[in-house]
Amino acid sequence: MRVFLISLITVFYFSYAIPLYSPDNDTQKTLPEYIMSYGYSFEEHKVPTPDGYILTLWRIPKKIKEPRKKRQPVLFLHGLLDNGFTWLYKEGSLNLPIMLVDEGYDVWIGNNRGTLHSKEHMNPVEYKWSNPSNKYWDFSVDHMAAFDIPSMIDYICDLTTYDKIDYIGHSQGTTELFIHAMTNPEYVNSRIRRYVALGAVLFVKNVPGLFEKLLNHLRIPDILYKIGLKNIGLLPALTPFFSFISKYFPRFIEIVVTTITGYTKRRNFDNARFPLLFLHEPGGSSSQNLFHWMQLMRNEEHVITKFDFGLEGNLKHYKNRYPPKYNVKALKDLNFPIYMFAGKKDAIVSPKDFEDLVAVLPKDRVKYEYVDDYGHLDYVWANNAHITIYPKIVEFLS
Repeated sequence: MRVFLISLITVFYFSYAIPLYSPDNDTQKTLPEYIMSYGYSFEEHKVPTPDGYILTLWRIPKKIKEPRKKRQPVLFLHGLLDNGFTWLYKEGSLNLPIMLVDEGYDVWIGNNRGTLHSKEHMNPVEYKWSNPSNKYWDFSVDHMAAFDIPSMIDYICDLTTYDKIDYIGHSQGTTELFIHAMTNPEYVNSRIRRYVALGAVLFVKNVPGLFEKLLNHLRIPDILYKIGLKNIGLLPALTPFFSFISKYFPRFIEIVVTTITGYTKRRNFDNARFPLLFLHEPGGSSSQNLFHWMQLMRNEEHVITKFDFGLEGNLKHYKNRYPPKYNVKALKDLNFPIYMFAGKKDAIVSPKDFEDLVAVLPKDRVKYEYVDDYGHLDYVWANNAHITIYPKIVEFLS
């Protein structure tokens, strides 16, 4: 009887808000219908990478009723286990991309390889997204930084005839640009006009989140990678289930998310739109990529290295016993303005790691600030972000 009562109270606690949440009509729309219902044009572009992956870029170039004209392009790139829809789930101009369209920008939203919206390959017979043990999943942030970043940027520049774009990254989306800049600073300087880094990540030696520490301690990414389950359990295939659960147990979903990304005193998410958001989330990635992040957390030298395949694998891939180190000093050569935000409740980016990142960037190019009561997803999902940080970003880009 006691167990039954405890279970009943628990279910009631997690679902107390059910009467507040009615079915969201937006969940019945395709992505183009969803964007156009707010009065904006929408395009989908397919971008091949040099290693054969096909990325999906979404473009919101203008309002439907506006004439087409040249606008400064800006590229958004999401974080780990995320995808491009993370920037769009709030209503209309509460989303930063829509706000920038209103300000006269040509908005592009990227989707990394392996995510729900970028699962194609030029060789679909041998590279199958749907097969959790397929070689399609043999990639990490190394490959996304080396191939996805320049492929998307070059495609946008070629199509718009602009030499430089603005870049807005969140979490791993910031890491990818930093890593590419460490290997090819000349390219990044020639292509980036201004750079906004939300929840900027490069060093992860002092990750404060208990969930992340537990994931690392239990060696879960290592196990998944070594047993051949390469795509983190087909998480994207579960999005209809996550959407259903978030409809009836929004508070439970909120607790799970904030446990992973950082708990805030002020509940910053619009839970009423969770059923829409979780039709697209989690976006997915490879086990190798998650394993790579764990390796970086364990690195005693506080350096950034390529993926460690082990002795035999390193000799095969790198002709060396150890994975190569990225040249962090190259970041001092960046010559464009950078604006970075860090949340004081971020469970993934610690103050020490953020300060270490700021220290390796050119002082005369970097502006940064901390945001009170923000976790790792609040820069993108918070229902007050359009008041707290987005106007500052618009001013910076202008």
